Amino acid sequence: MSALVVLMLATLTVCVLLVGGAVWLAGRVVRRVHRAGRRVVDRSILSVKARALPPGRGRLVAGLRLDLRAGVDQTRRVLDDAVRHDCSLGELPRLFRRVEQLAASVDAELRLLEGRADVAEWQLVAAEQRAGELAAMAAEIRQGASAVRADLTSDLFGSLHREVEMEVSAVRAGAAVLRRPGG
Repeated sequence: MSALVVLMLATLTVCVLLVGGAVWLAGRVVRRVHRAGRRVVDRSILSVKARALPPGRGRLVAGLRLDLRAGVDQTRRVLDDAVRHDCSLGELPRLFRRVEQLAASVDAELRLLEGRADVAEWQLVAAEQRAGELAAMAAEIRQGASAVRADLTSDLFGSLHREVEMEVSAVRAGAAVLRRPGG
């Protein structure tokens, strides 16, 4: 009887752990999807503001935020793609995380400047300069990762081309032997 109780408790423990793990995983997936959806909505709103607002501070700030976000998002996609293809990126991912953190800070600053009427011109110029520098750093990281990926692709292309030439030569030689009389 006691072995049955121990077995039932062990089964119950395993079930609780499995259900708990499934709930935890589902929560992470929901949060990730929610964040991604929110980013899309935020980016769409910025895009509309950057194009539809009358010329002025609001339109300028929305454009800066949109450019900064687009540069960071593009760089993230390029780095993710390079990692998926086992490209050696050195310190680029770590440096990009720092750029991302600073970009979030500058984006928050721009968002505050967008809503305030008492902003000095120098504050806007300084934020614009920081946003431009961060966008340029993201572009530089993106270009570096793309160059590594292109080099890897070029190496693979050259290797494949040599293999194809060698195989075509072998097939032709085999066909020539078969065409010879008595071959």
